[in-house]
Amino acid sequence: MQGQAIVASNVCFLNGKPAKEHYRRYNIRTAADKNDDFASIREVVQRRLERGLKDDDLPDLLVIDGGKGQLSAALEAAQLFPSLRIPIVSLAKSRPHKFKIGRAHV
Repeated sequence: MQGQAIVASNVCFLNGKPAKEHYRRYNIRTAADKNDDFASIREVVQRRLERGLKDDDLPDLLVIDGGKGQLSAALEAAQLFPSLRIPIVSLAKSRPHKFKIGRAHV
């Protein structure tokens, strides 16, 4: 929709199986007028961690769809919660015969 009505999704797996009752959709508020992928990721990660703290429902792992920039945005949001130690990884399309595996802890 070309930068309008931006949404993000959150999926959940329990014991390696999809837990669809825990899936969430987020309407992006802060970056909705500029189609900023990094700002959208920061917002969603912050909102997910805030809700997780409030509801005592924190994830064991956050997996971000994207590369270094998206991972950096997620890590920035997670830094707002210095007491949390949740691993955050990102998955990006690999180039043929070239790929990197990365992991970051907050």
